[in-house]
Amino acid sequence: MKTINSECKQFVNKCQPFQGNNLSGVRVSDTLYVVYSYGYWPIWAKIKNQWYGHKQKYSRTTSAHTTQSKPESRNIHMLDTVEQLKENIAAAN
Repeated sequence: MKTINSECKQFVNKCQPFQGNNLSGVRVSDTLYVVYSYGYWPIWAKIKNQWYGHKQKYSRTTSAHTTQSKPESRNIHMLDTVEQLKENIAAAN
């Protein structure tokens, strides 16, 4: 579904696919949903009902994407690096 970035949270919270401006959400499987900045930089992942993110900073735009798409969950496990998030995504895939 096409949307503007400032309205993507409604899709993220429901783990629904969306396409924004260089921001997208992809349902990979029944137990894996990933939000990407620029189509390759994962910023959020829901793996088996647990949200994950990372603390690593990249660009101003990707930081904005991170804020715009942050899941409305009180239980987000924040990893130190994007590499750790990529490893968790690969293990779940």
